[in-house]
Amino acid sequence: MQAPRQLRIPGPTPLPPEVLASLGRPMISHRGDDFHRLLLSIEGRVQEILGLTGEVMALTASGTGGLEAAVANTVQPGDRVLSVSIGHFGERFAEIAERFGATVDYLRSPVGSPADPSALAQQVAREPYDVVLLTHCETSTGVLNDVPALSRALGSG
Repeated sequence: MQAPRQLRIPGPTPLPPEVLASLGRPMISHRGDDFHRLLLSIEGRVQEILGLTGEVMALTASGTGGLEAAVANTVQPGDRVLSVSIGHFGERFAEIAERFGATVDYLRSPVGSPADPSALAQQVAREPYDVVLLTHCETSTGVLNDVPALSRALGSG
């Protein structure tokens, strides 16, 4: 038996056999009781796993849909926004903010490098921003940002 192929890229990823088996089951209606129960159980598990007490909402969209939802709920036309970009999706985040009418400045890192917390601290000390956008995991490069360190650089953690 040939070993399964292993891809070492951001996606697509290999699926465990139990996930593949579940894909063979009949679909359920996204408007039916079965789906409603499934969604409630998922939201409850997310609360438990992350230790949350507030409401959890599943966003049924692509990653870009998530970026747009974040911008739509935080950015107003005319806001000063800083995009801390470490790759393609950081750039997309900024483009979405611009479409929503924000004035966007960029703090870019070299490809393959996370954002520098000291550079972020210096930038926000020079300029006041209404919103700072950053990605945790830049899947175009596989780079992770150190969100706690970047939060501390913003004076919020």
